[in-house]
Amino acid sequence: MKYVLLLSLALVIAISGYSFAQVEEIRTGRELLERVLEFIYTAAHWIGRGIVNLVEMILPRVIVPEELVDPIGFLALLTIFLTVAAVARKVVWFIVAAGWILIAIRLIIVIVETYW
Repeated sequence: MKYVLLLSLALVIAISGYSFAQVEEIRTGRELLERVLEFIYTAAHWIGRGIVNLVEMILPRVIVPEELVDPIGFLALLTIFLTVAAVARKVVWFIVAAGWILIAIRLIIVIVETYW
């Protein structure tokens, strides 16, 4: 879980640091934090706007209040993050299990070669 958080933070920093129109240096840690939070807010707003547009397209008579766009986006972003973390955890356990299986096979081969 720690690695997923660190990877996500590194990705956010990389994306916000190399945005399309901004090619300026980050001078302080506070400025870096502001950019990261700004990126997260923008992503959540776009996702929320997309979900609201989808709901309004499917149900044209429903008008979703504008103040629900950001909370919907943040919940969607959190859901995406938790899904990625859960999948990453399963992948890590699969890799660990595969590693133990390969080590056991290697030990069996060594034992067979030694005593055969």
